[in-house]
Amino acid sequence: MQMFDADKLYPRETELDDGRVMRVYQSEVGDVGCVVWDAAIVLAKFYEHLSGVSHEGSTFDDPAAAAAVQCLCQLRQWVSACNEGKLSVLELGAGTGYVGLVAAAMGARVTVTDLPEFIDLMRHNIDSNVEVIQQKQGVCHVLELVWGVSLPTLTLPTLTSNCPKPSLILLADCIYYEESLEPLVKTMVSASSQDTLIICCHEHRNTDNKPHLQKQFFEEVSKHFRVTRIPTILQHPVYSSDDIHIHIFRLHDQLPS
Repeated sequence: MQMFDADKLYPRETELDDGRVMRVYQSEVGDVGCVVWDAAIVLAKFYEHLSGVSHEGSTFDDPAAAAAVQCLCQLRQWVSACNEGKLSVLELGAGTGYVGLVAAAMGARVTVTDLPEFIDLMRHNIDSNVEVIQQKQGVCHVLELVWGVSLPTLTLPTLTSNCPKPSLILLADCIYYEESLEPLVKTMVSASSQDTLIICCHEHRNTDNKPHLQKQFFEEVSKHFRVTRIPTILQHPVYSSDDIHIHIFRLHDQLPS
C-alpha cells in the first residue's frame, strides 16, 4: 500500500548537464521532505560539476577557495570512482530522492534513505527515472532509516565486502528540526569510515530558530569531523547561490591506541 496520494503528486523536470531530463515527483501534502528544495538542486548540480571538472593546479585569489582546492581534488576522485561503480553513495534525509537519483544517473551505486513515510515516494521517483539511470549503468536502492540508529546493524544494498561503509554521503537541507540534529550527527559518524567524505548542502535561513540550529549543528559536527567550506566560485557555474552553502566533512584522524 502506497503511503502517498498519487492524485496529490506533481512532477518537476530538471535537465542534467548532458541534456538528459529527470522527472521527480513531489507531493502537495506531507512534511518538508516531499518537495525538492533549492539546496538539493545546488548539491545535485555540484555533484554533476565534480563529475566533469577538475580544479587540480588551479590558483585562486580567494583564500577560502585556495584552501578548498585540495579537498575538492580528492572529492573529485571519489566522485569519479563512484560514477564508475567502484565506490558507493549514501544519501541521508533524501525526501524525494532527487540528489541520490542524480548521482545514480551519473553511474553511481546509490542508497537513498529516509523515514518510512517517504519510502514509497522515493521508489516512485526511481521507477520514473529508470531509463535515465540505466543509461550510465547506475543503481539506486531505497532504505528506511531513522537517524540515531547505528548503521553497522543495517545492510546497505550498495556496499561490498571490500567497502563496508559508503565512500560518499550526501546531505541536502537536513538542518531543520532541533530534535533531529544529534541523531543526524550520530548517524553521520556511524556511517563514516576514515575514508568517507560527506557533502553537506544547506540553505541559510534567518527565520525562527534556524540560525541557532545551524550553529548548533556545525558545533556538533566539528566535534567529530574536519569541516571544509566550498565557496561558490568552486561550485556549479550556474546552479549556486550565496545563501546556499556547501561543506565537506571528514572524520578527524584517530589517535593511535
